[in-house]
Amino acid sequence: MKKSGQILGISRLRGLAALVVVFMHCVMVLPVDLSAAPFYASGYYGVSLFFAISGFLITTNILRRYGAVGAVNVRDFYVMRAARILPSLTLLIVLLSALAIVRYPGFVFEEGHDSLGKAIWSVLTLSFNKSGMNSPLGWSVLWSLSIEEAFYVLYPVIAIVLRKEQVLIGVLLLIIAYGVSGRTTPGNLYTYRGCFDLIAMGALAAIAAHRVLAPQWSLVWAKWLGAVITLSAYLFLPVAEHVTVGPSLIALGGVMMLYALKVEEDRATRPERLSLLGTIGECSYELYLFHYSVFVLVAPGLTGIFGAGSYINVAAALVAAFCAGLGVQRYFSDPLNARIRELFVRRAPAAASRQTMEVLGPPTTAATRQ
Repeated sequence: MKKSGQILGISRLRGLAALVVVFMHCVMVLPVDLSAAPFYASGYYGVSLFFAISGFLITTNILRRYGAVGAVNVRDFYVMRAARILPSLTLLIVLLSALAIVRYPGFVFEEGHDSLGKAIWSVLTLSFNKSGMNSPLGWSVLWSLSIEEAFYVLYPVIAIVLRKEQVLIGVLLLIIAYGVSGRTTPGNLYTYRGCFDLIAMGALAAIAAHRVLAPQWSLVWAKWLGAVITLSAYLFLPVAEHVTVGPSLIALGGVMMLYALKVEEDRATRPERLSLLGTIGECSYELYLFHYSVFVLVAPGLTGIFGAGSYINVAAALVAAFCAGLGVQRYFSDPLNARIRELFVRRAPAAASRQTMEVLGPPTTAATRQ
């Protein structure tokens, strides 16, 4: 069923992004012949799309709760981020640490590489993308979480300091320009500078969706054009060869779809039910965190039963990862998330507060017409 505040089209887009990443990693652990579909190796683009979706959803939620990004309550924002991120992350770290301590194959820190203590420290200091990348496979997914949460440590503070939304928009545009200009080698794909621009693009699209409501016909064009841009980049621009333009086009097409989906959802007259792809999107965070570990755990058994190179191995591993992610989301992270918010987050203020109006300034003519 649809959750409160959920935008189903965006959940499906998250599901697609998750599948792109997870499928690539599955084939890395359980190799099969995919010479006819070389684009699968650009699974990094799924993370690029995730960054844009994240910026869009976080900013949309701030706007729903406070009416303006600059009116955000920093304490509550951090508590809500912690409530969403920490339960599953803590569970993963405990699991990976236990497997490393008992020296389970595939989870052992080899001599000359990172240590367990260094990996945990890198996660806690949001620097895993810089200093933890030589850890076992199960840890490797955490590089993107370090980048994402580093952005959100700064985001509400900058928004409050700047106060005026127009100034914040200018800063987000500068972040985009700075990021694109600094993403010139494959190594830049895992840096703060090389990824912050994608999150900023999502944030800008959310502000646009909240302030400027385009006519219905243009939303259809925005969705289809965005889909064409994103799909074309994925199919024809291998990320290893197009480190500058590839992620930017993925995010550009993504935010066009996000904008259209958000405005359409606001105008919807009847609710929709969550699809399988939407369900994958709803547990995409948990799926992303645990999928590599699941693949490493099930790979020996699957290859022993079906043999190496079997497509059945890939299908079975994907199902196992999905079930693990869904189970963690529904029975662990979601309940803890709700409980933490209930205990520590204040009720949302009225969106049209005086503080909000001070941040926004006088309404624009375009917004008034809507």
